[in-house]
Amino acid sequence: MEFLLMDWTPNLLLNSLSQDLPWGMYVGLFFASFVKFGIAAAAAMANKSLNFVEILLTIGGGALVSVPFYTFFGDAIRRWFKKIFPKRKPASFAKRRRIYTIWKRYGLTGVAFLSPVISPMIAVGIAVAFQESPRRIITYVGTAVATWSFIFAFLRKWVLMALDFVQYQVF
Repeated sequence: MEFLLMDWTPNLLLNSLSQDLPWGMYVGLFFASFVKFGIAAAAAMANKSLNFVEILLTIGGGALVSVPFYTFFGDAIRRWFKKIFPKRKPASFAKRRRIYTIWKRYGLTGVAFLSPVISPMIAVGIAVAFQESPRRIITYVGTAVATWSFIFAFLRKWVLMALDFVQYQVF
């Protein structure tokens, strides 16, 4: 437990953003998690210069901002894409049936839990397509994203130790 206590020192909380990291990295991780949460989490976990709070603020913040954004503006974005790319092959029956089966079996909770894998944007799109209320979408997907952000930030130490171990064993 001492590794966790070292991350939560008062000095770290007061100065949670490192002075030697460029702001472009924070903004890049923020917007990467806005679109694809899992990839941004992997990039943040592999970065040795980010601490616990920085990972929570960048990937968690980006994904948490994306949930209400896609909930309220997702339909307008979809219409804009249809206008720009008018001819698009519709999804196959098997793919649509698989999405419907997952929705019927697991509901909004299952889709929200899978948000790091399928992206918050797609999780919100599936929930909107099945006519869930915006309040429930923001609550469920936002809670899942916040939980996954905390898990990824917490597991960062072990991921870095595993990467160092593999680096020294393989190379």
